[in-house]
Amino acid sequence: MDIVARYGGEEFVIILPGNDQQEAIRTAERYRSMTASRDWGEYSITVSIGVATVTQADTEQSIVHQAIWICMPPRVGRNRVTHSASLVKK
Repeated sequence: MDIVARYGGEEFVIILPGNDQQEAIRTAERYRSMTASRDWGEYSITVSIGVATVTQADTEQSIVHQAIWICMPPRVGRNRVTHSASLVKK
């Protein structure tokens, strides 16, 4: 069962238990494309989604930080899904 929660003002967390990296990316892409294709009246709404997969070394804070860090538009652009493994933090 997926768990959805508001994390901050404009941030949401979706926990996908049992999903590997590829499944999580596919799910995030489905959320992104559904949002972009909806009729929002006079508004055009898109989302950028950062995906992070839990490893043995992760803490609650590190996994959320990865997902938030990668979805910032200056890093990857708008209206896209990006997994933390595809970026090198500098």
